[in-house]
Amino acid sequence: MRGNLNKALISPLLFLLPLFVVCIAALCGLSFAWIDLVSILLCLAGAVVLKNLRLLLRYATKTLAVSVSTIPDPNPKRPFFACASLALLADLVCAVLIVPLPLAALCCAIVCLLISLATLVLYPHSKKMIATHQKQCWNWIESTPVDFSVFLSYGSFNYNYLVWEKFLLATERSYALLTFKDSIFKSLSKETAQPVICFRNNSDAGLTRYFDLIKGRTVVIITHGQKNQKIFKMPYLHSVFIYHGDSDKQSSASKMAGAYDRIFIAGQAGIDRFAANGVMLPAEKFRIVGRPQAAGILPEKVALPDHKDKPTFLYAPTWHGPAEKYNYSSLHFAPKMAEILVAKGYRVIFRPHPISLSNTNENRYCEQVKAILAADNAAHDSGHLYGEVPERTWGTVECFNHCDTLISDVSSVTSDFLFSRKPIILISRKWNKADFIANFPVARGAYVVEHDLGNLAEAAEHCLTDDPLAAQRAQMRDYYLGDFPDQSYEYNFINALVEEIDRHH
Repeated sequence: MRGNLNKALISPLLFLLPLFVVCIAALCGLSFAWIDLVSILLCLAGAVVLKNLRLLLRYATKTLAVSVSTIPDPNPKRPFFACASLALLADLVCAVLIVPLPLAALCCAIVCLLISLATLVLYPHSKKMIATHQKQCWNWIESTPVDFSVFLSYGSFNYNYLVWEKFLLATERSYALLTFKDSIFKSLSKETAQPVICFRNNSDAGLTRYFDLIKGRTVVIITHGQKNQKIFKMPYLHSVFIYHGDSDKQSSASKMAGAYDRIFIAGQAGIDRFAANGVMLPAEKFRIVGRPQAAGILPEKVALPDHKDKPTFLYAPTWHGPAEKYNYSSLHFAPKMAEILVAKGYRVIFRPHPISLSNTNENRYCEQVKAILAADNAAHDSGHLYGEVPERTWGTVECFNHCDTLISDVSSVTSDFLFSRKPIILISRKWNKADFIANFPVARGAYVVEHDLGNLAEAAEHCLTDDPLAAQRAQMRDYYLGDFPDQSYEYNFINALVEEIDRHH
């Protein structure tokens, strides 16, 4: 929105307002003086001068940026926009006064032109400021050791990287985050101490120069994206794809994965998933490394001070996906599900996907669930948790550790929870039980509930009592998360990545 406003401030069309007013006045039979024509010409001259602002904007948006405290990102556009705003204000006043008070309008037009001319003085200084900043950025890259890089494509969200940061830092190898998107650069710079480098020019030349200046040839990629092609164009780079999350979603077996040099996969299930979806890749591309984020998941519930003995269900649905064919979310049925669990006297921890909270339609269901849980808390002091604690204070692992059973759908949350070996209930959005298990093998170790939720109460009872799927779920844990011991589990990933980095340094 701010970018659109900035463009509007320097649009030449706005400086035609005095001419438009005079034309309307002429059509209405009102007379105007020759001085009005001078005012119109002066305002248009101001618009022409402000073209320098457009040139500066184009130049500034094609620069390199590095998020380190020693290189503050300059903002040479600010004084230009201040001038543009004042010039536009003078132009608007001129348009208002041009018919009734032509002399006053002329004065406003002169002010408009003078303010616009001020940009001619500012422009060389601002351009020099940008050039100095670029030199500082490249000098920093050249002088800073970078053992590997993490590339964030356009489709990336901050949390895609942040869930991996702890383990990337554990490699004790220096790295920088790379992106072409200014919004990722600005937001992620506030959330990580790692250097973020933004190639705003969106060209291969800047990226090539970067890799010419650093030693590390390994590039870690977390999400698929069209911009990943820029990495593949450089044959001397070694790309390692690590996935944001591991699940049975169709996107987890994309043909795009064939472009990476190495694919880190949590367990054998991830490899078999490609073949099941008709994507045949060489076995040497894969390396089973486990899912390090699962390392802190405990096999027993950590009881909270209140309601210690109350059965607790964590409901953590996935998001709605980029299109309906990729929509596996059970959130649509969440209000009814919450009512069933509340009626049975169970405690509920509700942790929706972050994207669902920012989507108007999906958030509507989130609010309905929260209202049901809030009402039950008020009436019976049930201890349901929703909002601040499960969504922001706790991470996913903390939510896992405070529940007896997970309720989810087709999501990496389900695969990660297998590490705990605790019961799982999966809600099928549109498949019957047999088809759901056939399409999503992780369901073999879970209690499947169809979208009518007819057997939800029965499934919950099994989870809390005899749990007949316990042995099957233990097998699925090794199949999905790798047959590694629980102790030092995360080091399977860390050590594997260090080997890749050191081999291609």
